[in-house]
Amino acid sequence: MNCLSDLFTIQAMDYINNLLAVWGLISIIICVIGFFNNTFEESSHIIIKDNPSEEDINKLTYYTEYNQEAPEEDRTLLMSVSQSAKNIRIYNFNIDKGKWNRASSLICKNLSPNQGIIFNINRPEGLPMYKIKWSIDYGATSEYIFSYNGFSGVHSKEYCTYYYSGYSKIRKILNIK
Repeated sequence: MNCLSDLFTIQAMDYINNLLAVWGLISIIICVIGFFNNTFEESSHIIIKDNPSEEDINKLTYYTEYNQEAPEEDRTLLMSVSQSAKNIRIYNFNIDKGKWNRASSLICKNLSPNQGIIFNINRPEGLPMYKIKWSIDYGATSEYIFSYNGFSGVHSKEYCTYYYSGYSKIRKILNIK
């Protein structure tokens, strides 16, 4: 009878051991998938203001203008508040002979805090034609599409969404800016 209880205990321990091994493997797989999945955060490092006032522009230590044949009232200010924006690119989308064409150009390599870029770009009511994209520390990226907001008419953004890829998460863990 003592041998039978020992055998039952050994089988139960083997079953629990296998169960915990499978549970640990599933946990590791979920952690790896979660680590390399794109995550995001909302932040106010960069502010986008539609039709900035002279007071907003005077707060900046430096600004440049990007003109694209738009009326004076279609001005948008991209302003760095507390963190540098790097590699600011503008993308131009157009349709030529039924195919989408995308052209990009680098506007600014580094935009320090209290600096800005004023975009004079027309906002079409149909398909958007322009998009800007930038990155901040650790390689997190964000973008803004110049499109007409027919719902509320507000084009300003206090908080931008930053996306972290697996590579930028590794840079953040290793503190590589």
